[in-house]
Amino acid sequence: MKIAQRIQTIPPYLFAEIDKKKEEAIKKGVDIINLGIGDPDQPT
Repeated sequence: MKIAQRIQTIPPYLFAEIDKKKEEAIKKGVDIINLGIGDPDQPT
C-alpha cells in the first residue's frame, strides 16, 4: 500500500518523542522525576 505524501509530512507526536528521550535518559542512569497529571480524582 502506498502512503499519501501528506501523511508523510505530519510531524511525530510530541509526547511520543518526549517518552523516547525519557527512556534514553533512564537507560543512561539519569534519575527522572515524573510530574505528570497522576490521578486527578484524588485530592492533593
